[in-house]
Amino acid sequence: MGKGDGNDVVVIRRNGLGSQVQSGDSDKDPVDVRERVRFVLQEMLSCLVAEPSQTTVRVSVGSKTTLYEIDTVSADFGRIVGSKGRTIESMRCLVAAMCGSAGFRAVLQIKDEARFVRKT
Repeated sequence: MGKGDGNDVVVIRRNGLGSQVQSGDSDKDPVDVRERVRFVLQEMLSCLVAEPSQTTVRVSVGSKTTLYEIDTVSADFGRIVGSKGRTIESMRCLVAAMCGSAGFRAVLQIKDEARFVRKT
């Protein structure tokens, strides 16, 4: 088992004060973490949407924040957002937790979200 081969060991210990997560690779490379997060998002989206080939995740690295931007067709927008926005909020929470544990901030957005909103 070499470093970065996907077989990293993660140990979660629960005690009265909360949980501690110990990973096999304590020196997390932000570039590697960003790519892992993008891969996880792409896999989740491919399970959610009807047209996985037309859904992409773009990563933009800023000075303080990493932006993950989902681009999809309008037919799959509702599947990504979910009931009352619960699905997208869960994905945002997961992205923030994965990146936060590596020591940087991340935001998840849907590209041109306004184009999907109905005007009344």
